[in-house]
Amino acid sequence: APMAAWVGWLAWKWGLAQSFRARLLAMLHVSLVVLAVALAFFAVASLATLAGYPGVFGRGPLHLLSVGYIAAMSIGMVSRVSLGHSGRALEADRITWYGYLALITVGAARALADFSPLSGTPRTALLAFVAAALAVPKMAVSLKSGQSSRRKVVEVTGATPAAVTRLAQAG
Repeated sequence: APMAAWVGWLAWKWGLAQSFRARLLAMLHVSLVVLAVALAFFAVASLATLAGYPGVFGRGPLHLLSVGYIAAMSIGMVSRVSLGHSGRALEADRITWYGYLALITVGAARALADFSPLSGTPRTALLAFVAAALAVPKMAVSLKSGQSSRRKVVEVTGATPAAVTRLAQAG
């Protein structure tokens, strides 16, 4: 618990709120917050085990640590280093940013799914919700118009397979 508090304090002291002006910096700060949360979950899980309730969080803290912190911080660091060494601006593009957020979401969802009071239907509903939330809300659907050299690109918001099929048949 002291380590979780210290890491959380560092994240705040180093300017967590201000870091959101630059997505690349925010990626590093948010990863640090996830580390603090993972360490706090490990502490609570240890206390629960001492109190006679082992496995309350399952492997949730480990998922937060591995996916939520290590993998996400690696994405942030690799992005920062590759942009810096290639001479490009130190700015995370949309793909990098949303990929990073998806990784954080997956780590958090996986950690919540291991929480023992959530069993059966609530756990399945949580994972289904996260899967739906991570689906790309705007899809570029490429439709052939009958001519091999000509293609139409239609942007569909919240596209479902049935909507895509209807568009393909209409085109």
